[in-house]
Amino acid sequence: MHRQVVNEALLELALWPDGPLLIKAADTSADPTRPDMEFVRTHRPAGETVYLPGSSLKGALRAHCERIARTVGGERPDRRWRLSCNPLGSTPEGPNYSCSQWLRRRGGREPNGDVAYRESCFICQIFGNQALAGHLRLADAYPTAAPHTEQRTSVAIDRIYGSVAVGPFSYEVATEGRFTTRLAVRNFTLAQLGLLALALRDLAAGRLALGFGKSRGFGRVGLEITTLTFRYPGCAVRDGALVTFAGAPIGPADQVYGAGVFPGTTGYGFPFPDEAPLPAGYAAADDGWGAAEVTLGAGGDLPALWRACVARWADAVRAATEGG
Repeated sequence: MHRQVVNEALLELALWPDGPLLIKAADTSADPTRPDMEFVRTHRPAGETVYLPGSSLKGALRAHCERIARTVGGERPDRRWRLSCNPLGSTPEGPNYSCSQWLRRRGGREPNGDVAYRESCFICQIFGNQALAGHLRLADAYPTAAPHTEQRTSVAIDRIYGSVAVGPFSYEVATEGRFTTRLAVRNFTLAQLGLLALALRDLAAGRLALGFGKSRGFGRVGLEITTLTFRYPGCAVRDGALVTFAGAPIGPADQVYGAGVFPGTTGYGFPFPDEAPLPAGYAAADDGWGAAEVTLGAGGDLPALWRACVARWADAVRAATEGG
């Protein structure tokens, strides 16, 4: 469902190292004074700087969301795939189920968008697969000021003899700095937001690490959601209620709505009803550009909303794993 946008969640995120952090560059520098493993760099208006690639952040989030989904997915292999398939699976059945393989082989042709979405697992519906574009976008995280990096030296120990097997080798880590990025989810359901909230919570709590050296304690970061914005591009607010431009009523403006509530989305299998109350004092309003939106700050307003979304995630787990 990419030909129209019925809702959108925009999260402004700030991250900072909680200890040594290394996202390795793909290429080795020709400069002999540089460490063997360099932090990935890019050019910005202020000059060359280290940064956190959006692909690295998104990959870590997807892997952790898959881990959560498989943890709560139950013991029945014939139903567990509905939460998370095996993206690297070579066959489209059993515990090696792959949404990409199934959708590519289905009928010998590419399926329509509604079919591809409906027949993909919960994780692929968010992050995508070879037949379905993901609904989540995550930009590169750039530093707001010059981060502090340092060079360290290490060796690899032979597990049998206890002697040095490789090394010494040098690497570069970031230990201080604040990086900002934006995460966007289009045509979301509240259950999808609930699972993402759990993954972001674990990232902030140090249960999810990034980059090189995770077994050594590297890769822990702090995280803050500075703002959360919900947008409804095809809607306006009239008399305290959200309505489409065609006049179809959606509901009170002080609620957040999943994609299944909006007209024209019935073929995708979105849950309905799918809404949750916004924190007290917040309601969608005209953004001045012909759409409705509401922005929440980083204070104590978000936890209650996240818990409501996590409850929808729990409903999705029960629906996927129970029954015949």
